Amino acid sequence: MSTMSRDSGEVLKLKRVDSFGYIVPLTAVAVTFTSLAAFLTLAIRFRDLLPDILFRGAGPMAPFFMLSLAMSIFIAHIPIAIKARQIVGELRRINESLTIIADTLAVNLRTGLNFIEALRRTVPKITSPFLRRRILMLISYLDEGLDTETALSRISYGLPERVLNVLRVLIPASESGGRAPQVVQVMADFTRRLQAFEHMKIGSLRPYYYISMLALIVFEGATLFLLYLSYNFQQGGLGAALGGFLSASLPIDRAWVLSFYSNMVIVVFSSLFVSKVVRGSLRFYGDYLLVFLMAHILLLGIAPLFVIFGGGAPVELVMTP
Repeated sequence: MSTMSRDSGEVLKLKRVDSFGYIVPLTAVAVTFTSLAAFLTLAIRFRDLLPDILFRGAGPMAPFFMLSLAMSIFIAHIPIAIKARQIVGELRRINESLTIIADTLAVNLRTGLNFIEALRRTVPKITSPFLRRRILMLISYLDEGLDTETALSRISYGLPERVLNVLRVLIPASESGGRAPQVVQVMADFTRRLQAFEHMKIGSLRPYYYISMLALIVFEGATLFLLYLSYNFQQGGLGAALGGFLSASLPIDRAWVLSFYSNMVIVVFSSLFVSKVVRGSLRFYGDYLLVFLMAHILLLGIAPLFVIFGGGAPVELVMTP
C-alpha cells in the first residue's frame, strides 16, 4: 500500500498555496504592540537625548508616539511581506511548472510510456515544490487504482482555479489511449499561451506601482513644504501667505501630527490598491506597504526634524493644550 493512502475516515490535510495561516497576522498584531511598548519605554529612558519637539503634545498627538506607531507597523509587517513574496514566487513557479509538465508529458507519451509512468517522469523537472508534492500525490492515487478524475479531486484543494483547469486536461489524456500525446500537446499549447499572457499582464500593470510611488513622494514632499512654510511664518520669517493661513488655522505641531496620520492612511490604501491591480488580490500588499511606509516615515516623520525644526533644537511654538 502506498504511503499516500488514507485510513477510512481520515482526511488528508492539504494546504492552500496562497494561505498566510493564522500565525502571520497574529504575530503581526503581537509585534505591533510589543514594538510600540518598547519604543515608548526607550523614550522615557532616553528622553533627554532626543529632540524636545518629539514629546510636545499628549498621547497619540505626541510626535514620538506617531513615529513609534508607524515604525511598529513597519516592523510587524515584515513577516507578512516575506510570506507574500514567497506566495507570489510560488504561484509564478506553479505557472511555469504547468508548461514543463505538459511539454515533458507529451514527449514521454510519444516514446510509448503509459500515462502514469510518463507523468512520473515529469516530477523531477517541476520547479514548484508545492505542485511537485501534489503531482506525487496524484501518481500515488493512480497507482492505487483510482481514476484520474477522482484522484484530481482529492489533490485539488488550495490550488488556483486556473491551475485546476489545466490539470483537468489530464482526465481525457489518461483515457485517450494512442491519442494521449495529441491531447497533452493541446494542453502544452494552452499553458504556453497562459504563461505569455501572465508575463504581458505583469509587464503592463507594474507601472502602476511606480506611478503610485512617485505620486506618494510628490504628495508628501508638497505636504512637507507646506509645513515648512507654516513654521517659517510662525517663527517670524518670510513665510508665504499660505503658510500664514496654515499657522493661523492649526498650530504647527498639530498640523505635523495630523498630516502624518492622514498620509499614513493614504499609504495603506495605496499599497492595497497596487496589490489588487498588479497581483489581483488584496492579501499580497505586505511588501508594497513596507516600501510606501518607509518613504512616508522618512519624508513626514524624520525629515521634518531636520528640515523644519533644525535637527530638534529647542523651538518656541504656540502649543495647543
